[in-house]
Amino acid sequence: MVDREYMEVLTVKKWLFVFLILVVCLILSATAEEKNGTYNPRYYDYILLDDGTVEIVGYTGREKELRIPDNLRGFTVTSIGERAFDGCYTLKSVMIPESITSIGDYAFSSCEALASVVIPDSVINMGANPFMNCENLNYIELSPNNEHFSNIHGVLFENAAKRLVYYPLTLNDSIYIIPQGTLSIGDSAFTNCDMLKSVTIPDGVISIGNDAFANCDSLVSVKIPDGVTSIGTGAFSWCRSIASVMIPDSVTTIGEGVFYECRDLVSVNIPDGITAVEGYMFAYCYSLSSITIPDSVTTIGTSSFTDCDSLSSISISDAVNFIGDYAFYGCNKLTSVVIPDSVNVIGKSVFANCTSLISVTLSDGITSISEGTFKMCDSLTSIKISDSVTTIGYEAFVYCDALTAVTIPDSVNYIEERAFALCKSLTSVIIPDSVTFIGDGAFIGSNKAVLMVGTDSYAEKWAIENNIRYTLADSGR
Repeated sequence: MVDREYMEVLTVKKWLFVFLILVVCLILSATAEEKNGTYNPRYYDYILLDDGTVEIVGYTGREKELRIPDNLRGFTVTSIGERAFDGCYTLKSVMIPESITSIGDYAFSSCEALASVVIPDSVINMGANPFMNCENLNYIELSPNNEHFSNIHGVLFENAAKRLVYYPLTLNDSIYIIPQGTLSIGDSAFTNCDMLKSVTIPDGVISIGNDAFANCDSLVSVKIPDGVTSIGTGAFSWCRSIASVMIPDSVTTIGEGVFYECRDLVSVNIPDGITAVEGYMFAYCYSLSSITIPDSVTTIGTSSFTDCDSLSSISISDAVNFIGDYAFYGCNKLTSVVIPDSVNVIGKSVFANCTSLISVTLSDGITSISEGTFKMCDSLTSIKISDSVTTIGYEAFVYCDALTAVTIPDSVNYIEERAFALCKSLTSVIIPDSVTFIGDGAFIGSNKAVLMVGTDSYAEKWAIENNIRYTLADSGR
């Protein structure tokens, strides 16, 4: 009986020993795979696609030489997703397996140490610049027989779409001539190419993608040829050395923030055919001195000219019907503005902090002077409020230090909180009987102001309740 129990114990110990040996072997095998540039499945995040294959969507490993797997836990890997390897700062080389057919937008962006990539012939789709901000990438290997992509002097092109996909940051040339036959410049294709001073875009190009030349600090000259129809969002944003740009009339679409913070931009034209000056299009273009908005434009977007410090004149066409929030905020040299009658909406703080603005002609079509529209316009001496206005918004004229007199038309019903607060020179405000609401602090800090109101009007009662000086319009007292 004892011998039998003893033998059972020995058997259990033997199998336990074998199990431990197998575990050690598996660990050593996985470690060896990682050292040999292969993979460990636990480092990969992936999703199952409709066709039963998987897409890698994230990676947490720290390998230097990486061979991306063609199979994860029994599923074939066919796609590398958007930003899947973004910021993998240890990666120095990557081999992509033959199973991969698609590489997503910015798949390897900001892999700072990445120096070489092998792309197989199986890849037929490639999103926006997969290698953006890979500042050491100087070698992309494609087979000579690759039908889908080409490497021309280090620059990556998609053959079928004739798209320039990626211009490496490691190319030190200051001048680049895009090859004839190119149809489009892809999203972020030249982003952060600090060395480039001049780019020649050939005839035949029809589109310039989002952020195509973003943050090309040294770029001074770029000629956009006839035939280009669209310029994407942020295409030339942060190109701080560009002084002038001529946009051909063939362009019908310009995205938001196209020239955002182009600090040296002095002159640029908006072509006929453009229907909207999109948001942030010229924001922080500190050197831009004048702009003419063509008759085709109906909308001026949010912050489209914010902090254009040198902008001294602006011509708004009769076709414009909407001016967005902060459109001309901080345009400190702007002295006068005529808003045509076609405009029926003016957003918040449109002319706020325009410290040199002296005179404004308001549209007869607007119904509201919005929140902060003329806030801190401390050179504004007078304003004629049109008969279409029904509401004067919150802080619409706050800190208008030079404003001396205001006549509010009979159309106005509401004067909102702090509308004329801290207007130090304001002495006379005529308020009609049509006004049925005046917000708290509407004239706070405007200590010289005397309201002219009607007998028994809402404005008279409000002035009494708030201890504001007033005179009666019908009695003169």
